[in-house]
Amino acid sequence: MVKLYGGSMKVSEVQTFLEESYQDPPKPNILGYMFDEELSKKSILMSQMTARVYVKADEKKVIVTHRGTGMEKYGSDWVNNAVYASSAGIAAYKLTPRYKRAKAVQDAVHKKYKSKQGWEVNTIGHSQGGLLSHLLGTESKNSIGFNPASKSEHLGKNQYIIRSSKDVVSAMSVPSKMMNETLYPGWSKKHYITIPAATNDPVAEHNMKILERLDPNMKVGKGVMRGGCQCNGKLKGYTINTEMKGGCAWS
Repeated sequence: MVKLYGGSMKVSEVQTFLEESYQDPPKPNILGYMFDEELSKKSILMSQMTARVYVKADEKKVIVTHRGTGMEKYGSDWVNNAVYASSAGIAAYKLTPRYKRAKAVQDAVHKKYKSKQGWEVNTIGHSQGGLLSHLLGTESKNSIGFNPASKSEHLGKNQYIIRSSKDVVSAMSVPSKMMNETLYPGWSKKHYITIPAATNDPVAEHNMKILERLDPNMKVGKGVMRGGCQCNGKLKGYTINTEMKGGCAWS
């Protein structure tokens, strides 16, 4: 059985949890993590569960997965994207039903698990879910966004971004890459991971399947590795990392 180690997540694990977040009904067990239905159902929107909580009690670990945009009720979830893309941005997005339900789940996770000594929470998300992971995962051990919706938000020290070089949804983050790579080259390499595009198809490049282009054992997030560069500040936008050779990302 695949095991998470030291807080970081393997790319293969990130892919598995993200792909399963779109499947119904939710699996009772993913990679040894048990489904917490009580907390997950707080995210139900238009009959769809948009956030899922999985727990491995013996290791005191929790994974919260925020799904990307769905097509329930004739695509009404896309309205949330339009709100975020508007001039009002995040302030207006935080008033949407999707955000409020996601926050209810995250708050419940912190109350039930993170408040206990020794427990660890990792928050991940795809697309709109990547934005939610960014907004709600500030208290998590790691917050990992895959092809996240972006308008060059500030990135916290526990946050990691994986994106395709030709992903449209996260493309607005690209102009700030040169500044971040110049100011924080070591830190940026670990927190910003870019997958070179293999197609010109925006739908294909946004899909979780592109994670298979990376080393499945590559670790993303803060683990037990020694060394590396730690930065306690915030960076603006999501920087492209041009060095994709596998290995571990920590700090």
